[in-house]
Amino acid sequence: MSDVPHPDRAATGEPPQDPDEVALGAAVAAFKAGDFAATRRRLTALRARELPAGLRAQVDELWRRTGADPVALWTAVGSVVLFLVIIYLTYWR
Repeated sequence: MSDVPHPDRAATGEPPQDPDEVALGAAVAAFKAGDFAATRRRLTALRARELPAGLRAQVDELWRRTGADPVALWTAVGSVVLFLVIIYLTYWR
């Protein structure tokens, strides 16, 4: 994905020097590899720190991308409600 956030220095080919940029780079690498659990673990540690605004925006964007899909959540809730209605109409009516 070309629009995945990345540390500014890594974009220019210069190795990141700041530990927060290194941690974000590791989170981005995990994201690109499809390891979203590792991405969330690394981002959790980053979100607990004070970060510069640009780095914070990149962390927040990656956090949003690895979160639960609202459509999937509402579909699951609707399925459970429908199941309960069917059970009620089948057995208690």
